[in-house]
Amino acid sequence: MQLSERSDSRPTPLHDLRVVEISDRIAGSYCGKLLLDAGAQVCKIEPPQGDWLRRYTASCSPVAEDGTAPFFSYLNAGKRSMTFAPGAEDSARFRATLGAADVVVVTAGPARAAAMGIDPRQLREHSPRAVIVTISDFGWSGPYADRAASEFTLQAWAGSPGFRGDPAGPPISIGGDLGEYMGGVFAAFGALAVRRRIERGGPGEHLDLSMLEALTAMQSSEWLHSQLLRVPPIRRTTEVPSIEPAKDGYVGITMVTGQQWLDFAAMVECPQLEEIEQLRFQIGRWQYRDLIREQIHPWLAERTVAEIVELGQLFRLPIAALGNGSTIRDLEYVRQRDAFIHNPPVFTSPARRG
Repeated sequence: MQLSERSDSRPTPLHDLRVVEISDRIAGSYCGKLLLDAGAQVCKIEPPQGDWLRRYTASCSPVAEDGTAPFFSYLNAGKRSMTFAPGAEDSARFRATLGAADVVVVTAGPARAAAMGIDPRQLREHSPRAVIVTISDFGWSGPYADRAASEFTLQAWAGSPGFRGDPAGPPISIGGDLGEYMGGVFAAFGALAVRRRIERGGPGEHLDLSMLEALTAMQSSEWLHSQLLRVPPIRRTTEVPSIEPAKDGYVGITMVTGQQWLDFAAMVECPQLEEIEQLRFQIGRWQYRDLIREQIHPWLAERTVAEIVELGQLFRLPIAALGNGSTIRDLEYVRQRDAFIHNPPVFTSPARRG
């Protein structure tokens, strides 16, 4: 996304919103980042030793000289930071900081929050117009309120891995921390919805967000589809073609429409694939997977990734080179749009300042 230059000095939408964030997980930090990006004043509360994400790098490479890792900078750039240590003096300052906030974001279950001295009911009694957002794996009510979970187990509970992976093998989960980011998005928009009600004279609220419920809402469309239509769940399949080998790498290929399949068959010079009517629909290709791969792989093996992608564009087909976090920066499209800026010595950020 590119940010256009502001043509005036009008304040940002949330310029007067005071947010206190207590989070050592992605979800709460991302919620705070979204609110800050819209103009809110965000104060991040950390333990005396600092958030552990300050020292985290996925590659285990050393952090910058100031002790701040790139990922932490991405999530928290622009926020104020305060540290609190257990003790009567800091406890009073801690409560005063929470009491002055319009929105308090806490990433913790009820037991851990209580250990940190956070009680949403007391906060609401002190600040009835405040929004208290708690983000946890299973929410604050029910038998799983303080149960341990991870991104992998939450995806499994939501059921989404059941529709991924080769049908001949086990289900697979999505890489990364999708549930954390979804939790952050749901929390931010939920907080804004309550703030809108408060501006119209309504009360504050304890917004209890379960990351499992967020994942279920966004990653289980197949289950919902089968229930709404009262049909059996769709059998797990793998797209054919999908990630396929070329002469010098891999290409990603997908056909959405029947016409695209016919055009693809023409492009790879396999007219026999045009004659099988079931192949015009993705759901019918799995049973012919061996035939399809037998026909298209020799053609792909004779051509480079660049040649295949260029031909795909000429045929108006969704075909792309298989890239990674390093190669995306070298794409002509990305360079021409100036999508990345270099911000030494901390990190390269996918954002532009107008």
